[in-house]
Amino acid sequence: RFGAHFHNRLDQTLGRAPEPLSPLAPPPVYRAQASFVEAITTQAHVVEAATHLLSNLAEDFTRDGVGARKLRLLLFRMDGELLSLTIGLAAPSRDARHIASLIALRLDRLPSGLEADFGFEAAGLHVLAAERMPERQALLAVADEIGDPTGLSRLIDRLEQRLGAGAVRRIHPRQSHI
Repeated sequence: RFGAHFHNRLDQTLGRAPEPLSPLAPPPVYRAQASFVEAITTQAHVVEAATHLLSNLAEDFTRDGVGARKLRLLLFRMDGELLSLTIGLAAPSRDARHIASLIALRLDRLPSGLEADFGFEAAGLHVLAAERMPERQALLAVADEIGDPTGLSRLIDRLEQRLGAGAVRRIHPRQSHI
């Protein structure tokens, strides 16, 4: 009367049939972590630590031909609290300086500032999404009239970190008969 799906769910509820569970968050594609000998307390030190973690991941990115699209910076405080920052990028990137500047902008946007209290004892960087990065040829012109091809995506990244994730809209081309 109710169908096979109902009976299957009833068996799973009663423990007669297996029910595979998926984790709430997918595991990171790439990750790096560091523990500090002395706790760090300032924003400049946090950005420097993130730059160091990103430079460690750069070799893996180059080897696999990918760039990061979504990252999560985890800062572990001495009192056991966790500060988690998620950074999204408009285009895949391996540039540690660019991503570190986005982290600095995101830290500036925290509602109560960087609350380090006794400091951060460890940091972790998880790359949640990575995409293929096409290799680009360097410009052959003597005068650079074209400009940086990644300039627009870097501008979008900076605006999203300053204004918030939903504040910047992008137009994506789509085929249509209209």
